[in-house]
Amino acid sequence: MLWHTTRSGTIIGSILGLALLSSATPLRAATVRLALIAGNNVGTDGELPLQFAETDAERFGDLLAELGGFDRSRIRVMTNGSVDRLQGELDQFRGRIAEIRAQGDDPLFVFYFSGHGDRETLHLAASTLPLSNLRQGLSALGASVTIGIIDACHSGSISRVKGGVPDQPFEVLLEADPTPKGTVLISSSSPDELAQESIELKSSLFSHHFISALRGAADYDLDGRVTLREAYMAAYDATLTQSMTRSPQRQHPMADIDITGHGDIVLTYLAKSSGSIIFPASSEGLYTIVNRTNQRVVAEVTKSADRPRQIALPAGEYQLYKQEQKTYLTGPINLAWGGRHPINERILQRIPYAIYASKGVPLRIWRNRVGLRTQVASGVQPGMNGTGAFGLEYLRFVSSGTSVSGAVSYMKTEFVPEYTDPVVPPEDVHRRRHEDLTVEFSLRRHYLPFRAMPFLSPVFGGFLEVSRGSQHLQNSLASESYTSFGSGIRVDLEAALPAHWTASCFGGALLAWTTLPSSSGDLPGAIQIPGDENYGIPLLSDGSTQNVILWRLGLTLSRSF
Repeated sequence: MLWHTTRSGTIIGSILGLALLSSATPLRAATVRLALIAGNNVGTDGELPLQFAETDAERFGDLLAELGGFDRSRIRVMTNGSVDRLQGELDQFRGRIAEIRAQGDDPLFVFYFSGHGDRETLHLAASTLPLSNLRQGLSALGASVTIGIIDACHSGSISRVKGGVPDQPFEVLLEADPTPKGTVLISSSSPDELAQESIELKSSLFSHHFISALRGAADYDLDGRVTLREAYMAAYDATLTQSMTRSPQRQHPMADIDITGHGDIVLTYLAKSSGSIIFPASSEGLYTIVNRTNQRVVAEVTKSADRPRQIALPAGEYQLYKQEQKTYLTGPINLAWGGRHPINERILQRIPYAIYASKGVPLRIWRNRVGLRTQVASGVQPGMNGTGAFGLEYLRFVSSGTSVSGAVSYMKTEFVPEYTDPVVPPEDVHRRRHEDLTVEFSLRRHYLPFRAMPFLSPVFGGFLEVSRGSQHLQNSLASESYTSFGSGIRVDLEAALPAHWTASCFGGALLAWTTLPSSSGDLPGAIQIPGDENYGIPLLSDGSTQNVILWRLGLTLSRSF
């Protein structure tokens, strides 16, 4: 299940960014593309900071340079800026656009904002920008085509002057003039709705789907280009569907179009990418592509079994997931050197939902595990190393790739401490029996499967351990009780098994503090050897405390539900 937050008041949200454009038909003059991209995690006083607005702005800027035909020198990315700074940037672009028009070329301008907002204003670093002022400022730039993308709560208010409605179709008016001219304003939500941010997507809901569309998910006619209409309609459908199924409220993107001219507006050219994933015509279903380096979802594709589909990606290493009824198919995609990577589902590894849910990708369905564990461990006394314990473990995923767990285990062992005195046999005075009940709490981070072994995943974390135990001497009714507290680190390797089962092996080390209350019976604090007052191997002396480093090795077999 996706966990969403929103961008209003004390709620959180994120961004969108857009890529621009060129006419599908030849232009009479050269087209020069410019973009101002703004992302603000911080809004006005009293608003909780957003998590992904600024990173989404950076992603969008990279997309424009990679696939949109923008020169990086003409892209300005502004993060955590004020209203004054934003207006200053718009003034500079107004001057640049005037110079371009004076040279006889056609400037195309894209404005993108992601951050907090309300029905009247955008919120930038403790300052506000009225939506009416923003609309006037964009119109005054003088560009041949201006595209504005606003990803904020209530951002549809910018369309009220033109009477935009959430369900209006996206249409571009065609006239005899072959050069598109005018303005398109796209908002991520209607005037009365909140824009949602997804912790698991690490992006705003609308921005994620819009960027996925521009990378090729919306290239329905397979011409290697994604138009403004294709990208908007794909993002509209996906945003509305996902908000309906995975959050308490709906989110309707809006478009206010005032464009005249011939032909559609192309936003991205997939051939410009250094790498791409090719889905064959026979593939069908929901596919999610995750960047293995930062575990960010970079694209989602919903595909029917009709024609091939291409997703353009920068060079890097990715993990592909395909959703099925009760499992996921997954496999690595190596685009470190770019190139085209065809998808062959026959070589993908099948994994349970529980493993998929831990990789930072959406649609967590199985969030709980219960299982049995066995381990060998070192004990608080010398000679106890290698003793065994058995127990139960419960694990729950609390966020993308992060789990908390609790375990209870029981250990019983008999041993003879290290002793070399030739006079008194150690069995006569030193044989001991220990019983321990241990409770463990851990916080762990689950990572993507290894590229060479997609069924195997590494897990790292820390844990706390509390033990209550007792020790007894052979042939004695006396006993001592003790309590041990410890904390340490652990490393797991998880293997996905059929039917939602998971097997994992783990190893860890901890520093333990052990205290001993008064003994019962007549058990002395130390066993003394006759004739040698200073010799003896003590039990835990009454009221004493000792620190010791312990180790744990074990196996867990658990089932997800």
